[in-house]
Amino acid sequence: MEPDTKYGFGYLEATKKALNASSDGKPRLSVIVPNYNHANFLERRLLSIINQTQKPDEIIFLDDASSDDSVTIARDILSKSNIRYSIIENDINSGNVFKQWITGLEHATGDLVWIAESDDECAPDFLANMVPHFKREEILLAYGNISYINADGTPNSDLSNYYDGLTDLDWSHSHIVSAWRAFTGPFAVKNIIPNVSGAVFRKPILTEAEKSRLTSYTFAGDWYFYALIARGGSIAFCNEARSYFRLNRTSTSQKAFFSEKHLSEHRMIVQDIRKLYGIKENAIQLHAEELARVLKHRIPDISVADVARLIDTKEQGPRDLRICIASYGFTVGGGEIIPIEIANALRTRGHHVTFLALMQNFHDDIPVLRHRLRNDIPVIYWDEVRNNFQGFLNEYGIELINSHNFGVEYFLYCSGTQINIPYISSLHGGYESVEKEFLTADFIAYVRRNVNEWLYLSEKNIIPLTERGLNGIHFTKSFNALTLRPANAGLELRIRQSLNAGNDSVLLVLASRALHEKGWQTAIEVTQRLRAQTNRDCRLLLIGDGRDFDAIRAANLDKHFVHFLGRLDNPCPVIDECDFGIFPSTFSGESFPLFVLECLQSGLPVVATDIGEIPSIMTTTTGEIPGQVVSRNQGEQLLINEMVQALAGMIDDDARLRSAKRAARIAGERFCIERLTDFYLDTFLRYFH
Repeated sequence: MEPDTKYGFGYLEATKKALNASSDGKPRLSVIVPNYNHANFLERRLLSIINQTQKPDEIIFLDDASSDDSVTIARDILSKSNIRYSIIENDINSGNVFKQWITGLEHATGDLVWIAESDDECAPDFLANMVPHFKREEILLAYGNISYINADGTPNSDLSNYYDGLTDLDWSHSHIVSAWRAFTGPFAVKNIIPNVSGAVFRKPILTEAEKSRLTSYTFAGDWYFYALIARGGSIAFCNEARSYFRLNRTSTSQKAFFSEKHLSEHRMIVQDIRKLYGIKENAIQLHAEELARVLKHRIPDISVADVARLIDTKEQGPRDLRICIASYGFTVGGGEIIPIEIANALRTRGHHVTFLALMQNFHDDIPVLRHRLRNDIPVIYWDEVRNNFQGFLNEYGIELINSHNFGVEYFLYCSGTQINIPYISSLHGGYESVEKEFLTADFIAYVRRNVNEWLYLSEKNIIPLTERGLNGIHFTKSFNALTLRPANAGLELRIRQSLNAGNDSVLLVLASRALHEKGWQTAIEVTQRLRAQTNRDCRLLLIGDGRDFDAIRAANLDKHFVHFLGRLDNPCPVIDECDFGIFPSTFSGESFPLFVLECLQSGLPVVATDIGEIPSIMTTTTGEIPGQVVSRNQGEQLLINEMVQALAGMIDDDARLRSAKRAARIAGERFCIERLTDFYLDTFLRYFH
């Protein structure tokens, strides 16, 4: 709106682009180089990284208190590379390479990570062959054709028969396999990635418990690490990507290989893969047979039964679930944000999450919510599985589907797919707003057969179903939630400065799709009258886009106090710097608006209509209301006047305003993602007892 591009609309547009995901789609890649006393090999190793035909974005060199010239050599080579680098030195040796991996991951800024051990090498086109696999969003881990080299760099063929005896996969050519099929098959028998230098993976987020377990390993931690980071996704083998694993027969890992510790770590890995993937006894038996074959060279009289007994481990505690969260896609909306939040929370708790999106964004439509989904959660698009949905469920070992969009049920119905696993549909208002001709008797019969349970936010969500005879079905009342943020969390945008607004100015905010029914024009009228009544510089910030955006903006070009910020995938940093939320929605599909939750968690009083569950959201357990709820069933002028009076009353009364802000935070705390995740897990687990 404002012509000043430094402090006006241009500034806000630039801020929006900075907050939104990058649109170029090119992943950044970090190389982690853990090193200990490998000065003799560093020049060849580092040059094999620097001279890649597809350059990495950064190199992180980790020195674990070497006593040789490793750091000097690394600094000299890396400083000439024109690739961003950092050198992290330990004063005392960590005693565990997996601690170094964790340090590297904590410093890595890339979407993809390559742990390139300091005594290994690779072909110049290693990354050029590996990185393209990650265009497929379900691939979390990729590995190449790994072979031995001797200490002097000459070829060694000892790994040429490494995959002999393994079934189900063919390593004579590149292939892609789900992590579930790999880890209930050959990856349960032996570590099919013999050296981490031959692998690239999406940067994971590990819990403290997972880090602790990883560092309890001495040499088999890589196997456990692969099992962790691939959960829910796919693993790619690239036969053309050549990596060379230097064989050093005097190394610590070689000395430990045939010790009791070796057997102990096999016992650990069997236990961990069993918990992560639910492997069966036949896979454990094959693991014992493969281990006995290897040990036979050193312990001739050992038997498979001996090995099976030594690595025997019973299943301990509840295993992790394999869940498909299905949503429309990565456009902005409550029905799209909640499944992302739930997917992230389930993954944090160790469950396998595969995210199914109905729609893939076009090149001119940035998927602004995509980066709110964890980088290590795989994404499958409907077009990739529509012709064999049951095959997709089987390949990934999916045990339960949780849908968050009418379209998921409708697409499955149109494809004729019958679901034979628990199916739970979360209603966000989609069935109320869908065209009635889609809700045919055949479709209702289909969901009756295939949907086990419906989670709804508001009673009106289920009316389109019950009106069509879907009675006697399991309906369960749910709620929405967001990740709780501390006060003043996130990016400070200095919105007041950008708008040339003083500290005495009053900033109102509304974030939603730009629809007339969402109350944008009403909010503009409220703000205009509020300015006149209070004689204060009241501004309105409108966040979002949609069908009516251009029309509403064109109709209000003369209103300098209205600021159209456009679409932001995360409006919270803007909301944090405002004074009040306003939500005059009369939208029929409104159920449990996340914008109201975002305001409450930021401590903003809200003035909103009584649509959907807003009255219960806006009422604390002690009956306080952080703002005011007004009836939507009155004339527009009466609604506007009531909102103006409510806002003016708080603006003119400091005590009332402080009370409303306190009540806002109290109300917001009830809707945290941890509570919602507990609710969802309790619901899911009922189907597995």
